[in-house]
Amino acid sequence: MFRSTLFFIFLQLVALASFAQENVMKDSLTLKLKKATTAPEKIDALRDLSYFYMSVDPKQADKLAEEAIFIAEESRDRALMVKAYANNGVRAAAWPANEKYAAIARNAYLTALDIARKNKLVDQQIKLLVSLSALELTQLNKVKAAEYAKQATATTTNAKTNDTLRISALLAEGNVALANNQKTDALRFYLNASAIAEDLKAPKLSREVFVKLASFYSSIESYDKAIDYYNKAYKELDKIDAQGDIRFRKCQDLNTLGGLYAQKKNYEMALEYYNKSIGMADSLNYDQLKVPGYVSLLNVYLLMDQPKRSLDFLNSSSGNTLSAYLAKFDVSAYLDQAYGIVYTELGQLDSAGYYYNKSLSFFDSSKNAAVLLNSHYNLGKYYKRLGNNKEAIRRFLLAKDYSQQLGELNVAMESSKYLDTLYRATGDYENAALANGDYYKFKDSIQTVNKEKEVTQLETAYEQEQQEKAALIALEKKRQRNNIQYLAITIGIVSLFLVLVLFGMFNVSARTIRMVGFFAFLMFFEFIFLIFKKNIYSITHGEPWMDLLFMIGLAAILLPLHHWIEHKVLHILTSQNRFTNAGSSLKKRFSRKDATIQPRSK
Repeated sequence: MFRSTLFFIFLQLVALASFAQENVMKDSLTLKLKKATTAPEKIDALRDLSYFYMSVDPKQADKLAEEAIFIAEESRDRALMVKAYANNGVRAAAWPANEKYAAIARNAYLTALDIARKNKLVDQQIKLLVSLSALELTQLNKVKAAEYAKQATATTTNAKTNDTLRISALLAEGNVALANNQKTDALRFYLNASAIAEDLKAPKLSREVFVKLASFYSSIESYDKAIDYYNKAYKELDKIDAQGDIRFRKCQDLNTLGGLYAQKKNYEMALEYYNKSIGMADSLNYDQLKVPGYVSLLNVYLLMDQPKRSLDFLNSSSGNTLSAYLAKFDVSAYLDQAYGIVYTELGQLDSAGYYYNKSLSFFDSSKNAAVLLNSHYNLGKYYKRLGNNKEAIRRFLLAKDYSQQLGELNVAMESSKYLDTLYRATGDYENAALANGDYYKFKDSIQTVNKEKEVTQLETAYEQEQQEKAALIALEKKRQRNNIQYLAITIGIVSLFLVLVLFGMFNVSARTIRMVGFFAFLMFFEFIFLIFKKNIYSITHGEPWMDLLFMIGLAAILLPLHHWIEHKVLHILTSQNRFTNAGSSLKKRFSRKDATIQPRSK
């Protein structure tokens, strides 16, 4: 099972890479801390430094986070205390597979949540509940994750909160539904969040939703749609006015897109994206940012079933960089495991045994089911090749148990197939028959799951179509409402000008005419500005500098025209001319008609 060999390393390093977007150079961050004078400034500076050191020196990151918490506690500012603890949680949650940091993150979030609740800091409560839900999902605690997500949603419903937090809560609910294989519910949550983000026209929120939709479609193996959505997320980066260099995030996104192509089994495209990501990290002179790309390259070589190419990579300078990096975090066992897998496939069993023995205590002591599944399955294959059938059977039984817990039916099926062979080799035909029965049971289950995926794909397509129809109907209603308003404004302006002309025809003071004329022409030309502004998007595409130039050009034409026409028209209307004469004639004509009308005799 090569697919998830280094999956957890990949997750951790992607999370760490995201910290790179907040900071560029250690020196600039240290200088920021030296310049900080107030408690909030110091806490922000310590946060950025702790994030930076998390990918360089975790022990130093721990000290910086503790210093920030001390400053916050000393200030007795509750909002600042929540912030310091929450920052520590975010930092530690970057390593979810490391039990020490997972525990630190959980405790930090819970402490912050307790302070926020006691002091009625509603927005912070929602953010922390969303963070806790995400953390528990990485630990496969789905029940806890669901509880936190529902609390977040309930808090947004019961309190007046902004749309950003509503989106966060909806995405958290979607994540839990997806983890529980409730695909249609997950899509509904994500699409509801997408609708709010679309109304807000906020690129950062839209990007977050696109990322989740990409994850959703990847989970149902609609990889083309997943790639489409992640490409949308990637393009949103150009619209985000982010602190620091946006290329850090782009570098991470290129790596993720490569992962989606790898899942699609388009390995050549995956390699292209991974190499692009590494190249961009190199251009930024940020060595830590290359590491996720190196992990991805190693994973894809294993997926391609090319052990020789994998070994060449491990022994290259890139492999050495990866090795040195993982050693800083005491997780070199992952790389030892990779060597064990590669040497097993190459038939060099002594070398494989050496590396597996190095990593054995690390993996056997883990409490993470997914990590244990990988370890037992790969060790089972090694011991089978070695001829140690007893130990191979033990490992495959454990792999089968963990794969059933996690719903990894393919691994359960393959483990059962190996067990059938191994039991027969040892003469245990009774257990061999049971293993063979399990193999076909899992095979049937996989076929059922595949059918369910097809149904889910149809359901999600229908769900999205319904959402799109609803959005189109809402858009049409809005367009009709806007058209009615435009018509009403037009009628109002025309009516105002008619009143102005009538004032000029009758004996109305020049001051009144000028006042009405001022408002009539102001409304008319502002209406022209409004129409132009609403329709220039097709030309400027929302680029601020283009919008500005267009509006300056329009103002340069319309403002002089406004003043000239207003001056001319008001001059005519306030002069004793044919307009006042025409008004007098019209008045006399109506007066004569009234005088000639006599009542009928009885």
